[in-house]
Amino acid sequence: GDARYAQEMKLLDIVKQEDSGVSTNDHASRIHGLGIRLSALIAFAYAHDCWDWPTWMIVRDIVKPATKVNRCRYGDLREMKDCFGPATVFMSHCWGAKFGDLIGAACHGARKDRVVWIDIFAVRQWPGNDADLNFRGVIKRCGALVVSTSPVDGLKEFEVGRLQRTIDAYLATDEGKLAKKATPFFRLWCIVELVAAIVLNVPIVVKGGSVTSSHGIYEYDTKCIGKLMNNLTYMIDVEASECFVRADYNREMEVVRNLE
Repeated sequence: GDARYAQEMKLLDIVKQEDSGVSTNDHASRIHGLGIRLSALIAFAYAHDCWDWPTWMIVRDIVKPATKVNRCRYGDLREMKDCFGPATVFMSHCWGAKFGDLIGAACHGARKDRVVWIDIFAVRQWPGNDADLNFRGVIKRCGALVVSTSPVDGLKEFEVGRLQRTIDAYLATDEGKLAKKATPFFRLWCIVELVAAIVLNVPIVVKGGSVTSSHGIYEYDTKCIGKLMNNLTYMIDVEASECFVRADYNREMEVVRNLE
């Protein structure tokens, strides 16, 4: 309704005003400081029992309700301050993939004091968050970028091959459409983050795997990925990457196209 819309627009303006007085460099430093400690990330998943949820559900059912009153970032919540600090690793991931897989990729082979930057905790999940969407300054401040890649049933057992018509035929199936929502190399924001890391000479590590549980203990299985990585070698198409908001695609792809 009109009243609710007017209220939302006022809140949007407040969010923009809060960020407008800070330089781009200072803002990047600020949100870079909202990396989550691995111990806190694991505790978060156990506390909410959300290992098997898609990441978008974490945002809808946990992050947004917790930040609704003041439209802040989750990492800025007063009661969460001891859980966050300057990130050492930037995590690139899909909101359509399982949240537990992201945790597994963040923890696998890591030092216990690793601090990871995850957008759902460090970016306002409310309108007016334009300043938070420039991830390049955050990536520049991290020692590495890790890409969390979950298994895709149809791509881990057979070779799609190099022929474009075969690839297009697979992506047109229901299974292929789901794969595009849950695989980082088909998603605009993940592509943007990868491009930024390449340009900034930040090391990139691609992690493929999924968490499995046994008696409440979660482990990161890297063998379940099968032939997925081989298939993705021939399937990445930057121009065909997708995102929810078309304006984001137009803006970010313009930046990517203008890079060397």
